[in-house]
Amino acid sequence: MKKILYTKGRNYQIIDNKKKVCEVFYYKWYSEKASGIYNLDRIQFFISGVINQNVTILKNDQPIGTIKYNLRGYMVLNIKDENGAEKTYFLKIKTVWRFRIEVFDEQNNMCFIMHSYGKWYKAYNNFKIEELASTNTNINELLVYCAYAANWFINIAVSAS
Repeated sequence: MKKILYTKGRNYQIIDNKKKVCEVFYYKWYSEKASGIYNLDRIQFFISGVINQNVTILKNDQPIGTIKYNLRGYMVLNIKDENGAEKTYFLKIKTVWRFRIEVFDEQNNMCFIMHSYGKWYKAYNNFKIEELASTNTNINELLVYCAYAANWFINIAVSAS
């Protein structure tokens, strides 16, 4: 079973069958910059833009993707794979309290669902991953990006209230 576990604040780990696959750390408690190591590749996230904020994703200091928030309640994740082909995923936020994120690919096939669990009063709950369809992308690497997107959504929701 795959999980996303929050360790301290917004820092998180991707767990696959009780084995830590990746851990992502935020630079400071108020910062949106984060980085982690996945399969010996350094993955970094940072916010770019002032009005239309996007998250830029770097892998070994090379830009490989973006995360964009849409006011209709979903996020768009664009990622380049190892061959340079761009893939698009849609993260649809379904509920706010016990919230659930459904991840779809370009053909509108649901890839997996991120179910939050934990204490209701904690800002960052852990996620259990329900895999549905096989994707051509490494699911664990995709979870690293989706977990950052979930954190970013929580920060947007908290700052809007």
